[in-house]
This record gives sequence, structure tokens and C-alpha cells, in this order.
Amino acid sequence: MSEQLSAQESQGFEYVDLKEVDPNFQAVPDGFYNLKVIKAFIKEFTYGPTAKKAGQTGQIAKFQFAVIDEGSPARGRRLFDGFFADARGLADMRRIMDASGVLQDDGESLAMWLEKLVAQGAEVKTRVAVVPAVDFKTRQPRVDPLSGKPIMDNKIYWKEAQPA
Repeated sequence: MSEQLSAQESQGFEYVDLKEVDPNFQAVPDGFYNLKVIKAFIKEFTYGPTAKKAGQTGQIAKFQFAVIDEGSPARGRRLFDGFFADARGLADMRRIMDASGVLQDDGESLAMWLEKLVAQGAEVKTRVAVVPAVDFKTRQPRVDPLSGKPIMDNKIYWKEAQPA
């Protein structure tokens, strides 16, 4: 997922120049990008009433990345991803670990490793693609209510992650 904030690499609003923000949001164009981990944390949630695990709590590892490629029109853009504690999610986080070089130490919790990724400014290079946005609950493509056109989003391909 992506969101445009500013051409500046900033974690808050201190350096945001709203004149640089495109009010007509567009997904980050297809390509290989160097991404820096800006935020990484574990969030607890409750499964909704239609889920197989309705009412139970779960956890998701949430990440925010900044595109850091010099001279790229996408520089400063933010990409978001989240990983469940399933085979795919754990494999993708392993790919981030391997590509960033920020290893999880023996006995170190995942939460501590996520904090370390942010503190060390971990960077990876991987492919980002523009894909139709999908409604999380209905699994149907999202459509702009005003234009009737599909809403586009970004997908990060962690299988192609490599050192930045």
C-alpha cells in the first residue's frame, strides 16, 4: 500500500512541504526501489464477526517504508505492508532480514528485531508494482465513487528483495 506525504524523508510533519504533495493520489510507479524501514511494530487486533476466528485476537507485524532512491520522482513516498504469523508472512520477513543485513539475534523477540530495523535504518531493494486495490473484507476491487474507475495500489514483491 502506498501514501504520498512529501518529497522529504521525514517521519513526521516537520519537513512536509504541501506544495510538493500531489492531491490526486497515484500509486508509486512500477519499478525496483530502495526502501528504508521507517516504522515496524506488532499490532494486536480482533477478528471480525465474519472471520473463521471471529472474536479472537491476533497479531500483525506492520511496516512503513520510504522510497529513498536519489533523483526518483517516487523519492519520499511511503509504502505499507503487514505480515501475519503464517508461513508466507514469516518468509517475507525473513527476506527483509536477509536483504537488510539486520539479523535477529538468538533469543531476540520479533518485536525487538522490528525496533532494531527502525533504529538501524534498515534498507532493502525490491520490486514494487501497481495493482488494483482490493477491499479487505469483500476481496472485490475498490472503485472510486466519483469517477467509477478502479483504485490502484502498490504491491511489494518480497521474493525479489536484495541488499540496497
